[in-house]
Amino acid sequence: MFVANKTFSFKLTAAYERERVFKQAIDKIWLQFDADQNGSLDRDETKVFLQTVLGDVPPPNNYDDSKFDATFKAIDKNGNGRIEKNEMFMFLKAVCKDV
Repeated sequence: MFVANKTFSFKLTAAYERERVFKQAIDKIWLQFDADQNGSLDRDETKVFLQTVLGDVPPPNNYDDSKFDATFKAIDKNGNGRIEKNEMFMFLKAVCKDV
């Protein structure tokens, strides 16, 4: 009804809501972990983020420092040595695909 009478321009879908939640999570990640507030996470900031988020997760999904380089490289799709919000979005979508 609201879409039909143009009160809202789109229908809220599960996919839309999921994307909105990811974007909110990323904004919170940046507020907490982008220490130099330059808009991206460097290696150290990313390491602190992963240690914090995965610190209490049981193996095999817990934080493992020996896998940090490979994990960082996998997230840093453009290879510029920094994690940007769009890269974090892709990472979170991949990690949470079955949630």
